[in-house]
Amino acid sequence: MKTESKQPEVILNGVTKTYSVPEGKKTACRNINFSASKGEITGILGKNGAGKSTLIKIICAFQYPTTGKVLVCNTEDPVSIRRNAGYVSETPCLEQNLTVNEILYFNASLYCNSKEEINNRIKKSVEVTEIKDVVNVKASALSKGYAQRVNLAKTLCTDPSVLVLDEFSGGLDPVQTKKLRMEIKKLSAGKTIIISTHSIEEAAFLCDRIYIMKDGLIAANGTQKELQEQTGTDSLENAFIKTVGEEL
Repeated sequence: MKTESKQPEVILNGVTKTYSVPEGKKTACRNINFSASKGEITGILGKNGAGKSTLIKIICAFQYPTTGKVLVCNTEDPVSIRRNAGYVSETPCLEQNLTVNEILYFNASLYCNSKEEINNRIKKSVEVTEIKDVVNVKASALSKGYAQRVNLAKTLCTDPSVLVLDEFSGGLDPVQTKKLRMEIKKLSAGKTIIISTHSIEEAAFLCDRIYIMKDGLIAANGTQKELQEQTGTDSLENAFIKTVGEEL
């Protein structure tokens, strides 16, 4: 049981993101206050279109907030944030003409000072994601499940302080999903992990703290127990449904 107080490695204060669209302005995130700490898994739960992916991209400095402050590993500098935050997208982004080993080597080499360190990072990422059988296979020949696992291994090779997973388990079969969730639990001991998901089961299993988004806002946040207490419900699923105003 985690009782010690932790200094958050990710802090968002009053973050709003507004886009220009043909109809005028669209606000994807509004006045977001958010934090995530090392040694914990923080979840962002919401329906499609709730603003989860926009918030994730702001945390990783792929998008800039219209207003508000983003602090990651004690820096507001977008370049430094991108070096500290590793992003795993829902759709794998792999160099199709390279082998898995080449992809991992290239990404590790951007962050390592020696060949030994590169090889150690590759070895660890391969073990965590269980992709040993395809290290010499070109990305273009990978199944969807293997492609997603390689996508995660590619990010782990950079050894990010903050690991950000955007619907990361898409395309994995139930056995792969369970194994990968266990590995992510282990990884959280030494990293700040943030996951965006619309899976109640995934959030319940993985997350120490959960933020529920609705229409670009943080509608509620807390541990699973706290969310149930706040809504007077007996499960995370019912707490979510009540928070977002859905009816069964």
